Amino acid sequence: MEMMTTALLVLSIVALLSYPLIRRFRRNAFFVAAAALAAVFVLFALQAPAILSGEVLEERLSWVPQLGLDLALRLDVLSLMFALLVSGVGALVLLYCRNYFEDGEDGLARFGSVFLGFAVSMLGLVLADNIYLLFVFWECTSVFSFLLIGHASRQRTSRAAALQALMVTTAGGLAMLVGLVILHALTGSAELSAIVAAPPTGALTSVAVYLVLAGALSKSAIFPFHFWLPGAMAAPTPVSAYLHAAAMVKAGIFLLLRIGPGFDDVPGYRETLVVLGAITMLNGGIRALRQFDIKLIVAHGTVSQLGLMVMVIGVGGPEAAFAGLALVIAHAIAKAPLFLTVGIVDHRTGTRDLRKLSGLGRRAPVLAAIAILAGASMAGLPPFLGFVAKEAAFTELLAIGQERPLGAVVLVLAAIGSVLTVAYTARFLWGAFATKRDIQLCTIVHHESPAILVAPAIFAALTLVGGLCAALLDPWFHGAVGASAAGHLALWHGLTPALGISAAVLLAGGLLFWALIRRRAPLPAVPEQFSASHAYWLITHWVDVIAVRLTALTQRGSLPFYLAVILAVLIASLGGTVIATGSWPVEFVAASSPVQVSLAVVAITAALFVLRARTRFQAVVLVGVTGYAMAAIFALHGAPDLALTQALVETVTLIAFVLVIRRLPQHITLRRSSTVKRWIRALLGAGVGLSLGTVALVAMGSRVADPISLLLPELAYEGGHGKNVVNVMLVDIRGWDTLGELSVILAAATGVASLVFISTRADRLPKLSRQEAQSQVREYLRRVADPNDPARRRTWMLAGRNLDPSRRSIILEVVVRLIFHALMLLSFYLLLTGHNTPGGGFTGGLVVGLALVARYLTGGRDELGATVPIDAGRILGAGLALAATMALLPLFFGQAALASAWIDLDLGPFGTLPLVTSTLFDVGVYLVVFGLVLDVLRSLGAEVDRQEETDREAAPQHEGARR
Repeated sequence: MEMMTTALLVLSIVALLSYPLIRRFRRNAFFVAAAALAAVFVLFALQAPAILSGEVLEERLSWVPQLGLDLALRLDVLSLMFALLVSGVGALVLLYCRNYFEDGEDGLARFGSVFLGFAVSMLGLVLADNIYLLFVFWECTSVFSFLLIGHASRQRTSRAAALQALMVTTAGGLAMLVGLVILHALTGSAELSAIVAAPPTGALTSVAVYLVLAGALSKSAIFPFHFWLPGAMAAPTPVSAYLHAAAMVKAGIFLLLRIGPGFDDVPGYRETLVVLGAITMLNGGIRALRQFDIKLIVAHGTVSQLGLMVMVIGVGGPEAAFAGLALVIAHAIAKAPLFLTVGIVDHRTGTRDLRKLSGLGRRAPVLAAIAILAGASMAGLPPFLGFVAKEAAFTELLAIGQERPLGAVVLVLAAIGSVLTVAYTARFLWGAFATKRDIQLCTIVHHESPAILVAPAIFAALTLVGGLCAALLDPWFHGAVGASAAGHLALWHGLTPALGISAAVLLAGGLLFWALIRRRAPLPAVPEQFSASHAYWLITHWVDVIAVRLTALTQRGSLPFYLAVILAVLIASLGGTVIATGSWPVEFVAASSPVQVSLAVVAITAALFVLRARTRFQAVVLVGVTGYAMAAIFALHGAPDLALTQALVETVTLIAFVLVIRRLPQHITLRRSSTVKRWIRALLGAGVGLSLGTVALVAMGSRVADPISLLLPELAYEGGHGKNVVNVMLVDIRGWDTLGELSVILAAATGVASLVFISTRADRLPKLSRQEAQSQVREYLRRVADPNDPARRRTWMLAGRNLDPSRRSIILEVVVRLIFHALMLLSFYLLLTGHNTPGGGFTGGLVVGLALVARYLTGGRDELGATVPIDAGRILGAGLALAATMALLPLFFGQAALASAWIDLDLGPFGTLPLVTSTLFDVGVYLVVFGLVLDVLRSLGAEVDRQEETDREAAPQHEGARR
């Protein structure tokens, strides 16, 4: 397996394992998570010599080449720099988490697992070369950031901020996907490197590029999408330090650096980035000067810096990309320790309000020193990396301005933005650590371990080392932008105009800061109704209003209305299509066997009698008869798999209906409908029957070519090593369809349970303890040893002692006890032999489900809980996870997804036993179906029983209260 693929896979496994590790070892498990990301950092750092020499590392796993869906990864200098940034910063932030969080904190294990999941997604994003793989990782970062921002899920502000960030970034991502699809269609390539190397032209290309820009700008919080980032400060400090300083918000900048060389000549591209970047920079800087929450000062400062980067990159050309990339790296290394410092200040003092902070610098000198070093780099003071990057930007903009007026405009704007940066950085340091005369010295409410300072201290040291050794970074930046003639990073270039601008910026920023603290009153603010966040609120508000009104119009709580709409659409679509095509077969085949006619008569008669049924049970049974007639038709046409599955599904459905109608009146109340309604229902019923019947006749009589199904037996055996075409289709040839259907089953089970369970979905079935189970086994063995002893034959079921004697049936208990294990063995047989004989995981799961139904009907919810002491949700999840794993596992061995491998074991006189990997996929199907039936019994059966018992117990009390 290749290096990059291995790194992503191993890190994904560590992310999954981190959940149980943190639950077991608590905060100490963060050392393991940090070590995993540090190992990835070292792994990529070892590739640096080869990559810097011009080598490009590429890895590819073919998936669906016809659609351009390949798992293509590419490591060049730019992706290497961002991979090191993602892994290195992530490792240090996880090290910080070890001392930031407390043992026993809610959701700590989930936080660690999700944090690593985000790191995997971000790492995959910067390595992906296939545009669709890039989009998948892109959206994964949005989902994981949603979970991280909403870590404190009980707080409304956290939930609202998480949802806001998800909606904004996901909407931008969907727009980006449309743009990427257009570029794929125009170029014929799904690889970003190939698209940028040979970019298309034309109006459609411009549309595609602007759609991609929408995704990049929304991810990097650029106007008008900038408002989500300050709101995301509801997240824990480590999340802000990682996502909003070094990782997620840099994803959009990374994409701009990727596509810039190919598309910065698109009309309006550069001007759009410059204008939006400038607005973001100035708006963020001014808002940072108005904040009193030191975390919001850093947050709005981040927005301002992101705007500066986008504005500089928007100038276009390798020189601007060089300057923009230098700003990106310098900002990430300096801003992360500032966020981490905010977290420590908040912990120690219990506040982030600079109006309540005073004297902390004297009480925490080491923390103050770290913050000052990071802040100095952020403001652009020598000899820090921030100064080197800022001076490089001024130098390049001066050179560009001599050739293009846009460069001169951006230079002026960048200088103004830098003045704001100096001012709000100084205000942050003053507000957090200075001793203020009119404010009481803050109280230390919490003392952390000194080890919490390790991560921010390393960041602060890197800002200093980066500035002193700036010349060593030149090969990295030159390789990333692909321009050897670009500028050079150095701490001292001599007395240059750029140095003069830097000095003027520092002086002006210091004067602005001094004026602000002397003024004391906050800066005037733009009315909230003109802000982008208010516009977002208005949009979401009106979407909610329209949704409520539309729901009130269409979802009126009337099942006949819903069915009428669905059936009318069905008639219009199918009937209209048949009439519009006008293609009628030469001859019609009404029936190919007399048995078909008799089965059709049975089904039609049962359907007609449903209309006259007076009880719900009678109607359910008659509807079931139509299903069993269909199963017989399948069997008549040589489809035993379909017949068996149809019969089992019909049985399980019948039982589910019976469980539901227990809570409904026994008799069907017939209301006299108006003549118009009865005619409408009659027309709908006749229309559906005629439409479906006509489509079936036309489909059977219109075929002129040999069906593809004639090739399926050969394809099933050669590709899936199975003789049962239906089963091989489900688990191999069309396994993706099956995987999607399993997801639907899982969602259906969750929906059914959510409708029944009132307060919690937790499994409340009575369970046997280990001691009770052992006692049951010993009692059973004694009964077997002495079957004539009546004292030892009290029960036949596990929960027999808890059964109401008036509801027991000894005959039924004996029969179920005898057939249960036979049904279990039959289900295993159908599962393991379904690849070559009728059966499979779906059928086997239904059989074991029927075995559970028998136990439940005999012994009630106590028997169900004793029979299966495992939560249904875990069985469903395990089945879906196993199926998905077996679908994707071949990719890591250089094969297509769902590819099967097999060996034939020679058993001598017993024949040959084929072992096929797709059988494990079928095991996942088996578990999902088994879990579905268990969940239905748990909700529609056991939970309804419990609610009935509660109602019966409460009835006398209510009666007594009325008296």
